[in-house]
Amino acid sequence: MDPDSQFGHWARQNEKSTKHFFQGVHQDLVSSPYIYNPPFGKKKSTNTTQNLLPWREICAEVIIIGENNQHQLDLDELETQLQLHRERPLKIGSFSAGSNLTGVLNDTIAIAELLHKYDAFAFFGYAYIAYGLQGWSLLSPHKMVGGPGCSGVLAARLEIFSWADHNSSTAINEIIPSCPAGGTVDFVSKDRYKYVKSMLSREEAGTPNILATIRTGLVLRLQEIMDPTAILAEEYRLATSIYERLARHGCIEILGTPTLNRVTVFSAMVTIPVLSTIQRPMQIHYSLLSMMMNDFFGIEMRGGCMCAGPYGSKLLGFGPEKVAAFWNLLVGDDDSNSCSNSFVNKKEKRGSE
Repeated sequence: MDPDSQFGHWARQNEKSTKHFFQGVHQDLVSSPYIYNPPFGKKKSTNTTQNLLPWREICAEVIIIGENNQHQLDLDELETQLQLHRERPLKIGSFSAGSNLTGVLNDTIAIAELLHKYDAFAFFGYAYIAYGLQGWSLLSPHKMVGGPGCSGVLAARLEIFSWADHNSSTAINEIIPSCPAGGTVDFVSKDRYKYVKSMLSREEAGTPNILATIRTGLVLRLQEIMDPTAILAEEYRLATSIYERLARHGCIEILGTPTLNRVTVFSAMVTIPVLSTIQRPMQIHYSLLSMMMNDFFGIEMRGGCMCAGPYGSKLLGFGPEKVAAFWNLLVGDDDSNSCSNSFVNKKEKRGSE
């Protein structure tokens, strides 16, 4: 359980481009004005930073759900928490469809069914395979074949707005849009203005990135033609083959489990034998390794953490003491802008109102 985490909400169509929109629409989901009641959320420890930090700026309770020994979401723990908080009016489960560190996929259907069983909303962040979409689904078409320059996509049901309309003290059409601007109003005069009634239109301020939206449609159509099921099967085959080859090398350590179907995403550390001892193995610096793999072998790599710091620390076996040591080394004593302090201040402010 993470008492310093919080959670949030919302839906929007394609507008901006590439990953900046993906992050922006995620922020819009969090900072929606349509839900005033502090929600109760469940999140998985493998969630990416963009599916973690925005929630930490919302005064709501978030419980981190652990994983099983296969590095998938622990459904038993999720159900236990859902039972304990059955009476909470608003429950939201926000999970990654798969890990961008290990490539291991979650059973989104089973998770969504369990959440719906306890009247909770399901929200999933997908990467480059739009397969088995459930609940509220956030996609990254810019990671798909032909995708650079695409918009992000948030596919969502409208039940959340119905819930807000029935449970909020303020009618939806009386709430100021997240971004009040052109496109959100019926009429503006010198003295008065009136926002449109449509919930979606109220959150579509400005001019959409039409070319990016067209490209996004073409990319999704291409994936549909190629058949996501066939793509996923090929991902499984390639991932198994790559894992077996890498695992045979004694100097390569792959993080995560080898036993599950996974996509071709791997996190690895490479040891330098001639510089290592049993007590202190020396590893190739990730930036140097990425450069060598790219320049010499044409293999794309990303050095460092793939935007999932807490889960990366867990995979590396970092306990609280080591995490605190890194915090002090990198941040120092100045924690005035830390999330935990921000959350405490917000709780104090809410309590004084």
